[in-house]
Amino acid sequence: MKTENVFSICVVDDDDLFLKSLKHFLQDKWQDKIKIKLFHSGEEFLRYISEHKTDIVILDYVLNSFYPFAMDGHSVLQKIKQTDSDMKVIMLSGQDKIEIALKSIQNGAFDYVIKNDITFLKIQTSIKKAIESIASLKQKQLERKWIVIAMVSALIVAATVILTQLFSPVFN
Repeated sequence: MKTENVFSICVVDDDDLFLKSLKHFLQDKWQDKIKIKLFHSGEEFLRYISEHKTDIVILDYVLNSFYPFAMDGHSVLQKIKQTDSDMKVIMLSGQDKIEIALKSIQNGAFDYVIKNDITFLKIQTSIKKAIESIASLKQKQLERKWIVIAMVSALIVAATVILTQLFSPVFN
């Protein structure tokens, strides 16, 4: 069962060493604030999210080292956004091509991180921003609910007053 302060993070990358290293790094930094699940392919991840809520996805752009015909990260990103438009997707790539970064952001990626010697630190920063964004969205949703409750309560009070005035005997 997910508590309010634990965020579900899924990492999708076909590099097993990268997956395990990133998981260790993030668990060391975030400890009991995150729950991490690892996937070697986009297809495997998409099957998972059909039944499980995920807050943040760290998604590699190239995912075909195990399966030559596997979906690439861009295709997986599009499927994710069709499933859950609020899911925060951090795209990863060994390529520093601006076209890929722009395409990723235009298609709904929350952030784009180039794999290099400070990738883990960049991912940590991006996760922090994603968590802040999720918390802000939850706060706005809560505020909207309270506004609706207040409006409904006011309408009930107004209706009660009107009905009382209409149907109560007039005292002279």
